[in-house]
Amino acid sequence: MELIDEGLLNTYNRALERYVNTKEKIKPSKAAIIALLNSYASKMSDVNFLIQNKRYASANIIMRTAFENEIYIRYIFERNSRRDTRATAYFYSDFQKLSDYLAHLDSTDNFNSKELIDSMNNAEKNVLGKFSSVNDYLNHFRQNFRKCFRFNGNEKTKGLNFQLFNDTEPFQQCKIDRWKWYNDDKNTSNFRSLVLRLKYADEYMALYSPTSDAIHSDGLRTSLQITPHELSITEKFEPSMLTFFRGSILENIKYMQRSTNDLQAVNQLKKFYKQGQNIFAANYIYNRGKR
Repeated sequence: MELIDEGLLNTYNRALERYVNTKEKIKPSKAAIIALLNSYASKMSDVNFLIQNKRYASANIIMRTAFENEIYIRYIFERNSRRDTRATAYFYSDFQKLSDYLAHLDSTDNFNSKELIDSMNNAEKNVLGKFSSVNDYLNHFRQNFRKCFRFNGNEKTKGLNFQLFNDTEPFQQCKIDRWKWYNDDKNTSNFRSLVLRLKYADEYMALYSPTSDAIHSDGLRTSLQITPHELSITEKFEPSMLTFFRGSILENIKYMQRSTNDLQAVNQLKKFYKQGQNIFAANYIYNRGKR
């Protein structure tokens, strides 16, 4: 049974712990990067657990989300000059989930955003943390999210130059609420376009598309074996898919190394990277010998 080597995962986790504890101040950008790197580590462990228990459909679902996770990491680290801005945009984009939910309420017959907003604004325990109201929360995140992009003076025509709303005004969804956090070239409007922009079309076809059936509960013809007297259900898993993730673990350690000025941490991360390379090579030779 092929898995992601536990030694490789352990090396990654130790490298991540060292990266978290570098001397630099943890700004929103670094917090976002750490969250993505940590989420990736968790998904790799989950994939191993599911494969060991022969839950291949669930493993495929996790691999699909892990691929998306890794594409986000590679996009953020693609250009050193834009790393902090891109990670900050990811951090502040979280407000969009609340905006989408409130807009969804207003599109239904039985609910509206005002009821939920009033309950949040008037709650005895402040569910909004330091923010005095939903509009205060949205104003803050929209402003900081908006600052991550350059629009060359055409914000008004694109509807991205929103006004600030006071507490007495009803919820309004702005176009910036639907702006993708990775759309810094103004053409990357969805995940597939991001993949193509980063030139990972082959990986997308090999990892993302085939696992869509598991996400959407499709693919019945390939998972069911039917005879007049018997029904059997099979779950399939392609071990070669793990190659991308093993390599990504090494790439992520290298990203950590390149994104810190803490020289002591750099030297330790270089050692972790070398250690990971050795484990990767040994794993590759072992798996080839089994074929």
